[in-house]
Amino acid sequence: MNFDSTHHDLLRYYYNEMTKREKTLFELQLKQSPELQLQYQKMCLALKQLDTTDLVPSKTSVDIIMGHAQAQHPELQ
Repeated sequence: MNFDSTHHDLLRYYYNEMTKREKTLFELQLKQSPELQLQYQKMCLALKQLDTTDLVPSKTSVDIIMGHAQAQHPELQ
């Protein structure tokens, strides 16, 4: 399994998006691979940190988006 598919599989496993068969096979692989376990633990930590982070766009970004929206839809003004 290459890195891209492993990363994708880790995300699918985390979000419970695997079939029962995929999940069973992946859990077996996870049990047998300390490296994969470490990747999963790191990913879980990163995703949990994202859940607690307040993401607020800058005023400049909002102004640019609103300017573009108003230019495309003058009725919004």
